[in-house]
Amino acid sequence: MLKQAAGIDGLSMQTDHDRLRPGVRQCDLMADVVATKIRGTPEFGGD
Repeated sequence: MLKQAAGIDGLSMQTDHDRLRPGVRQCDLMADVVATKIRGTPEFGGD
């Protein structure tokens, strides 16, 4: 379960890194990060 959680967290951190740009609103960035955590991976659903 910890490996699954780490994989999902890695995806959310990658989302943060990829979408963080000047002018992006914090609320929009965090909405994308949270959505990534909820989606999870193809193998494991998020929460």
